[in-house]
Amino acid sequence: MDLGVDTNYVTIENDDNTLTFVRYNGVYSGSTFYIPETIGGKTVTEIAAHAFDGKTNITEIVLPKTIKKISAYAFAGLESLTTMRGTGPFQSLS
Repeated sequence: MDLGVDTNYVTIENDDNTLTFVRYNGVYSGSTFYIPETIGGKTVTEIAAHAFDGKTNITEIVLPKTIKKISAYAFAGLESLTTMRGTGPFQSLS
């Protein structure tokens, strides 16, 4: 799933031209959050620390197969999170 250019997604471009997902600034009323494989044609490979702060309604996160690194506290604050799905392989969980 490529979202094209979506200004609600805050990302950092990595040295290898991939992206780190930093946070989602839009209003998110759903309970399942899908992290896209690509944003603006660039592959999302990392999730930053505290990426989901304040998103208390999310009960499930779906990770794309492109995620290689998940930073410490990436899911901190997700009080309602019960399920995480992904197809890995994750190279680094800090």
